[in-house]
Amino acid sequence: MRTKVTDLLIKYANFALRKQNCEEIQEQIYSRYAQIGEYFSLSMQGLKVRLLTPRQARLIVTGSPNDAIVNPETYINLHNLQLDPDEKIIFPGFYEIDPSGNVATFSCGRSDITGAILARSFNAELYENFIDVDAIFSANPVIVSNPDPISKITYREMPGAMIVPETNFKAQHTITGIAGGKNVSALYLHKYLLNKGAGFNLKILQILDHHNVAYEYIPSGIDDITIIFKKEDLNTKLIDQIYNEVQLSLNPDQIQWIADYAITMVVGEGMRDKLTLCASILYPLGQKDISIQMINQGAFQISIIIGTKRQDAEEVIRTIYQTFFN
Repeated sequence: MRTKVTDLLIKYANFALRKQNCEEIQEQIYSRYAQIGEYFSLSMQGLKVRLLTPRQARLIVTGSPNDAIVNPETYINLHNLQLDPDEKIIFPGFYEIDPSGNVATFSCGRSDITGAILARSFNAELYENFIDVDAIFSANPVIVSNPDPISKITYREMPGAMIVPETNFKAQHTITGIAGGKNVSALYLHKYLLNKGAGFNLKILQILDHHNVAYEYIPSGIDDITIIFKKEDLNTKLIDQIYNEVQLSLNPDQIQWIADYAITMVVGEGMRDKLTLCASILYPLGQKDISIQMINQGAFQISIIIGTKRQDAEEVIRTIYQTFFN
């Protein structure tokens, strides 16, 4: 597999920062773009082309340098750009500018997000994003052999494929897609009638905010609450601090840190109002002796989150896929 252009550029930057010879990597980058141009015969079309940078266009973001969010002012700046209708614009993705003029990037999907911002700002009828895979699949092809590609999907299900409005959308399957994450941990709390205690959840959120820690999900019940985290956001010292502060502040009847954890998300507009859906998902998992640690259904009834032990994560995805797609 060929190295992605983004990785080549990162490699080039590292070479330059270490003051190493960059000629070879420069040639690789130039060659890659030359091949693209040759393939599409771009040099023969005589197009009027202009490079427009995020700094020139005032594509402004806020937040941390590597985890930025778009500033609403950006859409006004881009909408007010004076563009020649006869010219083609080349707009570099991956990086943006903060209010002070410093370079910043989004945490993920960087060039993809830049394209989406431009499409919204210019009221584009269609935004096409060409990536290095043939489609968004209904399950991870590493786990499920030859999973069905998703041709259309709504915003509420998962960005990817052809994103369409919910209005008049007809689901092809009960379930549109299945995704899982094994790189998660959870903090489990049990306290009798905790739902009656005012400010219980607020105290938890204040502790997390104090340590600048984000959470993925907080499914809860009458006596129980589970806070699910990405493991990459935590370290041993931080886990101990959060654990101790929650215990002192909330005095739960039971508190447990669960390191051996995984979550599976099942989504689909076709899931709405399917009365036996949960049974259809959980029964085949029970047949395979997979222990369900947590289950939570969204209010719109188009998503279900299932918590299991990490060792069962891939088998959960395979089992659900076989149940609904085969």
